[in-house]
Amino acid sequence: MSKAESKWDKIYGAREPNRKSRVDESLLKVRDHLPKKGAALDIAGGDGRNSVWLAKNGFDVTLIDVSSEALKLASELASLSGVSIETVKRDLELTEPTEGPWDLIIIFNYCEKALYKKVGGLLRPGGVLVVSQATIKNLERNPSPSSRFLIHDDELTALLPDLELLYRDASWRKNGRHEITHVAKKPI
Repeated sequence: MSKAESKWDKIYGAREPNRKSRVDESLLKVRDHLPKKGAALDIAGGDGRNSVWLAKNGFDVTLIDVSSEALKLASELASLSGVSIETVKRDLELTEPTEGPWDLIIIFNYCEKALYKKVGGLLRPGGVLVVSQATIKNLERNPSPSSRFLIHDDELTALLPDLELLYRDASWRKNGRHEITHVAKKPI
């Protein structure tokens, strides 16, 4: 068991099962930029809250996470919500994500800059990437996450040079964090 797997299994193992889907506000805000349907990949999707929302909205969803406990919670939430999602256990610090092509990839609260550079190649032409991540400005009000897991407001544009920017918002959110939401499309 990797260090990351052990850490996240402990965190998710201590949580009560989520009995209803609570999609991230950033995903709802950008829904008009998403494809209408297709194959979606939720990278480091945790307990499945965003995956379940995507499945309810017509996507065939695959959720990748390092934690067996998170994947169990995601499967339970999908079942309770009347949808199905595929779950894949994978440590993305050690292995590559599932190959595409994908119509939609979402990455929420997972900062692995080397991965960001690769995801454009996993998208189908015309496919969309949505990243929502805390920025370095978050440290002005919050001691965590540490700067290792934060990005600068303009950094995603540099990390995703082959994708066309559709939407970008960096602001303080209701959850008290300074986050950026970045939506980009692979050219056709």
